Amino acid sequence: MKFTEKALTISEKIEKSYNIIITSHISPDGDAIGSMLGLHYFIKKKFNKKSTMFINGGINNNLKFLEGSDDILRYDDRLMENIIAADLIFVLDLNDLKRLKEAGDAVSMSNAYKIMIDHHIEPKGFADLELLDTNATSSGELVFKLIESLNGKFDKRISNALYTAIMTDTGSFRFERTTAFTHQMIAK
Repeated sequence: MKFTEKALTISEKIEKSYNIIITSHISPDGDAIGSMLGLHYFIKKKFNKKSTMFINGGINNNLKFLEGSDDILRYDDRLMENIIAADLIFVLDLNDLKRLKEAGDAVSMSNAYKIMIDHHIEPKGFADLELLDTNATSSGELVFKLIESLNGKFDKRISNALYTAIMTDTGSFRFERTTAFTHQMIAK
């Protein structure tokens, strides 16, 4: 399935969902938090839907400047029921549920449609749909491409979140995968 087809499937799943969960790995970096927030605000803006974001553990102080970072919940047993009852779960910036620690069990037990958005090699095959590109600079890049392919608009919150995601995973645009396209995304 091509990227555009996957994007359309994701759009359909969001449209039909009422309990949307977005999560990422333990010890989240800028790509994890930025990708989560970018997707969260896109879903709110484009589809007028709410989503619940959570991580297992806390957010580093250097990422708390991002608007909405205070809305990211810390995983605990109370969230488990909400995760299991979800109808759509986005797992960002990881390809193995073990990186969610005990929250991975709740995601695994859920009958929700699971979408993995990631750029790491060797995914473990837990998702119903994988938006995977191991040549991408970051998961933030993939969220950017998803938003663009669905004709989404980039407001300040989405832009700041995705800029943070891409900038941190490219080492401030120094790493090898940084290309002209990386700078075009950042310019947008």
